[in-house]
Amino acid sequence: MDNVTDAVITLNDRGIIETSNRAAERIFGLPTDAIIGLPLTSLISEADDRPRKRKLMGRRGDGSVVFLEAALSEVTENSRTVIVAALRDITERMVAALALAQAKEDAENANQAKSEFISHMSHELRTPLNAVIGMADVLLQLKDMRDDPERLTEYLNDIRTSGAHLLSLVNEIL
Repeated sequence: MDNVTDAVITLNDRGIIETSNRAAERIFGLPTDAIIGLPLTSLISEADDRPRKRKLMGRRGDGSVVFLEAALSEVTENSRTVIVAALRDITERMVAALALAQAKEDAENANQAKSEFISHMSHELRTPLNAVIGMADVLLQLKDMRDDPERLTEYLNDIRTSGAHLLSLVNEIL
């Protein structure tokens, strides 16, 4: 049992640890003689309940947390029931899953910030561009107010063309 990579412990019918292997020492950071005699609840607490397979949170001797997956089975030994628990350290998997969830949340927040930025920029750019184009349209219709009609028309057409082109580019980008 000491060569198995998963922790293997046996419990009596009251939940007291009777035996443990070296992997249990490594997982819990305690020597075997400190583990034997403890109630299982002093080392682990349930995090997820599923029949015959459970996700647990364990506490190491130094107080740090370890995530465990446990497979439990009952065995009859010398006319008494013994529970055999195989515990696998899944801390790295859980940390990776938590990091992935955090990365997903960060990406969603970044996407929301991008959407808000685009919305604000759209308003900030389109409003003055529409005003420039609208004013150019109005000035193009007021022929009697121009001193140099050809030149003014040329400038107003440049303003209108440039504004329309810029608005088209902004629309494509957004």
